[in-house]
Amino acid sequence: MTKFNGLNYADWSEMIQFQLGVMDLDMALIMDEKPAAIMEDSTKDERSLFKAWERSNGLSLNLMRMTMAENVKPFIPNTENERRFMKNMKEYSNSEITDKSVVGNLMSELTTKKFEWSQPIHDHVTQMESLIAKLKSLVGYISNYGFSKLPLCYDWRVMLGIGVIPSIFLAIAELAMPESPRWLVAEGRLGKAKKVLYKISDSKEEAHQRLNDIK
Repeated sequence: MTKFNGLNYADWSEMIQFQLGVMDLDMALIMDEKPAAIMEDSTKDERSLFKAWERSNGLSLNLMRMTMAENVKPFIPNTENERRFMKNMKEYSNSEITDKSVVGNLMSELTTKKFEWSQPIHDHVTQMESLIAKLKSLVGYISNYGFSKLPLCYDWRVMLGIGVIPSIFLAIAELAMPESPRWLVAEGRLGKAKKVLYKISDSKEEAHQRLNDIK
């Protein structure tokens, strides 16, 4: 399920409305006003309507909060009304805070990313590519606004040119990336696997230990 990250409000909103409609929980989203609270003289229909609205509102809020990225949650004002909550998210997606929080989250994830020996190197590279792709999309979004004041004959060229830069760095980095020792062992190329492990390990003992773990 798509998570709201601050930049994808339109897609997230469409997904949420569809999901709530399928589960028959969109009453609170459709109704303009909250039904009158239950009183002693409330009719049976009024009581049923209020209870149905409360159920729809509560479950819808839970679903929305579950489909929010962690870095976004602190910036969304808390409310117990589903329609107001969605409006707050829309306002957040159009605010300047959005870019800062998303950039901070992506940069933190990118700079703290560590290689786990429990997974193949190529899986790690794939995850890094995913992060870089997100950063590239964000840079494109910001540059689109930043260069919107340029003459028409330049703005789109500059934006596309900037979008190519991360891909160039990624291509160069992949050329320097050693082959996976796990894959080399599976192919029977133990000598090559040892050389790679010697290169990326702190000591020969550590390299031998990792080679034994792979076997």
